[in-house]
Amino acid sequence: MPIWLAGLVAALFNVAFWFCMLGVQTWEQKTGRIPPRQKEFPYLQDFWTNGFVGDGIGLGLVDAAVAVTVYQRGFTTWMIVAVAAGMLLTVGFYKFATAPIHKPNWGFMDGGNITWGGRVHLVYFAVQATVATIGFVLLFALQIRGIPLAIGLSGIAAYLAALAADVAIGRLPAVKRG
Repeated sequence: MPIWLAGLVAALFNVAFWFCMLGVQTWEQKTGRIPPRQKEFPYLQDFWTNGFVGDGIGLGLVDAAVAVTVYQRGFTTWMIVAVAAGMLLTVGFYKFATAPIHKPNWGFMDGGNITWGGRVHLVYFAVQATVATIGFVLLFALQIRGIPLAIGLSGIAAYLAALAADVAIGRLPAVKRG
């Protein structure tokens, strides 16, 4: 398999997963499982980070860079620890998203209630947290170089821009005021 194909498959998997989350959210909205989309109850696409810019483009580029590098260098046993780190980060996110201080949204409603979309998002979050952990270790070990490095850094920049946009419009931090 050509090396670039590993990156393309990873990026396409990310986009397919994102559209899966969007599809579950649409199903929940059409069947009345979640409230209508409004400023106080944002949907997936209302967030720059959760939307296509952050998750779709930013994380897709990071996924591509990590996939190409792992394909080049091979899977090593320390990457199993990254899975554990990804799971711990996911548990932390879950605890925050279901806490009373969290603003309700398409995946995590008031009272700690989690939607089907939220459940799918937790799986997505775990995968992305694991990939990001692997990516950061490879980055700091100077194992990502050349074009994969540029692609990965572009993805990080896109995600950070999305994060800044969410903060600027008040979507994040997702903490109730008062």
